[in-house]
Amino acid sequence: MPILRISAGSYERLLFGYALDTDTGAHEQLFGFGAHVGCIKSAVVSSKAGGTLATGGQDELIKVFSLRTLKSLGELFLHTGTVTCLQAFSTTHLVSGDEAGKVVLWRTKDWEALKVLKGHKAAITGIAIHPTGKLALTVSSDRVVICWNLLRGIKATKSKLPESPFGIQFNPSGTQYAVLFNNALIVYDTLSTTAIGAFQSKVRLNAFRFIDDGRIVIGLDDGAVKILRVTPVATDDDEDDQIALTVIADLVKPVKAAVPTIARVRDLAAVTVPSDDEEAQDETYVVAASSDGAITTWACPAPRTDGGMVETVEPLGTLNTKCRLTCLAVDVVNPELVEEESDDDEDVAAEEQAKATDLASKDEDEGVGSGADSDEDDEPTPPPPQPRKAAAPAVKRTTAPAAPAKKRKQTVPAAEPPAKKKAATTSEPPAKKKVPAAGPAAKRGKRRS
Repeated sequence: MPILRISAGSYERLLFGYALDTDTGAHEQLFGFGAHVGCIKSAVVSSKAGGTLATGGQDELIKVFSLRTLKSLGELFLHTGTVTCLQAFSTTHLVSGDEAGKVVLWRTKDWEALKVLKGHKAAITGIAIHPTGKLALTVSSDRVVICWNLLRGIKATKSKLPESPFGIQFNPSGTQYAVLFNNALIVYDTLSTTAIGAFQSKVRLNAFRFIDDGRIVIGLDDGAVKILRVTPVATDDDEDDQIALTVIADLVKPVKAAVPTIARVRDLAAVTVPSDDEEAQDETYVVAASSDGAITTWACPAPRTDGGMVETVEPLGTLNTKCRLTCLAVDVVNPELVEEESDDDEDVAAEEQAKATDLASKDEDEGVGSGADSDEDDEPTPPPPQPRKAAAPAVKRTTAPAAPAKKRKQTVPAAEPPAKKKAATTSEPPAKKKVPAAGPAAKRGKRRS
């Protein structure tokens, strides 16, 4: 049986990872650490077994982790607001949106930002990539849905919505897409972009996912999880075929819940595991993350065509993270692949350890050999270290006395000029003053005589 690898983000900035055995319902924690500075708002897995996990938070960063090595691969620094949405296309591209209305198209090969898509004026609340990868739909709090041409990186169409949306997703075939509102889930035709069906609820709708073209799972604000059946309705008009959305199953939580209070469903994930037997049906699992920290998993019942009673489905397993969860990302891991990867990792580690020991032994052998050579040939080995040690003090001795000698020569001539100037200034003025004073005195003496 396959193993579900569950990654969940929380308000407390913690990122959790669990492995759930779909055979026994037992779970094992893989990791748990503080991934962002603030609340984690979105998470997505870009591929299946051995894939990459990307998370976005209030710190305006997208952090990338390897699920195989459980190590960080780096951070993406292009958004200027909280990263509210992340959506991956296969293993090649990633689309992200923030609360400022910016949408960025990334290439996962080298994590280069290929294009910044601008068209929204409010926070991005949902991103949906068409199965072909040629176009994408984004919805925002500005009540606008924009269709983007991903091949050219331009805006194709733009239309107004009746109220603020909270999510959008294509069905697996790409013929329809659904938009989530407060109390309604409206399905639109992809070609005509007209509404062809709706599901109304008195309780607020928080999350939804397409299981296949004929089923949708929804999560409500009161903690309920339901499966809707999409059935076409025959019409006489030439308009688009209408559909009807009816509840066919209730996915109940365990009686002894981790927290007895009513918890809101924060996010949902639906994964399908292809069956090896062509005659057998594929297995589908639904995972729900609640605000009380509980993560619950159900095995979806086989699709029905009759209009019988609503089926009740018991959970396959549940766990409690003891944190307020906000987002969820789930992928499927084959146990055989996990064992092979672990064996390969062990072999690689053993080879690296053997290489390290070989290099250490070679270094020791080389060190012993160099000592033996120095003993046999005493003449060539000592000279190299001696000139290096003697050269350093020789330079210091020549430079040390040269500096003070130059300073003394410079100070001697500098003291002589001021001495001459002082002597000239003190001797000349009194000679000039005495000569005129003696002149008139001598003349007066001669006259009296």
